[in-house]
Amino acid sequence: ESSGLIISRRLRIHTIALEVATSARHVYQSAQSDVILSILQHKIVRASLDEGIAEGRLLLQDWLVILTSHYNEHYGVAVFGPSATSAHLDVTFSRCEALQQLPRLVYALLQSPLLS
Repeated sequence: ESSGLIISRRLRIHTIALEVATSARHVYQSAQSDVILSILQHKIVRASLDEGIAEGRLLLQDWLVILTSHYNEHYGVAVFGPSATSAHLDVTFSRCEALQQLPRLVYALLQSPLLS
């Protein structure tokens, strides 16, 4: 029985143009801490399954140290290298509101049953 109707699947694609960040500061300012934590959690779980919980904890701690050092370097708070003098680091990301929650979220993840 033919009713003359044709069933077809269609894929609707929407494209948008976004501005490209011109500096690391723009990337830091547009970061979303909940998205970053979600990606980190997946990475840490995979590392914990493959290499053990201790390695997952170390990976998370290293990630936070690297983020903090890059942030301080890009914001001119501290200079790292052989000729660097001691400087006070901004570990609270006071110049970047988008990142201010990350240290607390990472600490919570380190204290969670997932990594104990």
